[in-house]
Amino acid sequence: MHSKFLIAVFFLVPMTFCFSQDDSAFGVMVGIANYQGDLSEKQITFSETKPALGFFVRRQFQPKWTMRGNLFVTTITGSDFNYATRVHRGLSFKSLVVEGGFMVEWDVFGHLRNDRRMRNKFPVTPYFSSGFGFTFFNPKVTGFSTANDANMEDDRRSKITFNVMIPIGAGLKYDVSDQYTFGVEFISHLPFTDYLDGVSLSGEPGNNDWYIFGGLTLQYWITEKHNQANHRGKRF
Repeated sequence: MHSKFLIAVFFLVPMTFCFSQDDSAFGVMVGIANYQGDLSEKQITFSETKPALGFFVRRQFQPKWTMRGNLFVTTITGSDFNYATRVHRGLSFKSLVVEGGFMVEWDVFGHLRNDRRMRNKFPVTPYFSSGFGFTFFNPKVTGFSTANDANMEDDRRSKITFNVMIPIGAGLKYDVSDQYTFGVEFISHLPFTDYLDGVSLSGEPGNNDWYIFGGLTLQYWITEKHNQANHRGKRF
């Protein structure tokens, strides 16, 4: 109980800090997720691509720098039956993934977008981001063969459902109006575990699993931009 409370505080404090400031915004991400690990052979397996949903709050503290709190939810899947060279092993998995994290974004053209004289000429900026957070997952694995039973027992004993995560991403922001910003982004999530899919000793124990989110974002300013410009001259 105490650990769950501390985890909740860890996520809520920075997100509340972001949300409570004058030059802050909140938004939603709608997109897709894909997994890479012991039950995938390619970087992206399109047949295993699943819907993803995210919520975030942002606060810009420098013309080029923005703090961001995230909450992402998706389902990831993988199967040996997608690949001719792995059909004989016959393993598949499905897992709900819930992730909370904190990121810092670097807006490449942030100084131009925050300059009121250049604002109309530079409504777009690419950005790069990274940070830290935690991933909760609960893989359900099926299709074990007799040859895999011993290794799978070790997997089940070692499998965890909570892990530290590092997100690394890039995207593009476009100011649709004074209060709305549209964007597209892709974020790789590195959870530092080989048990995201519930398989390790029976798969590739030397390589950690990871997953990627990609999608469209829509952001709304909590306060009007022209008011912010009058007293701070900042914008996302």
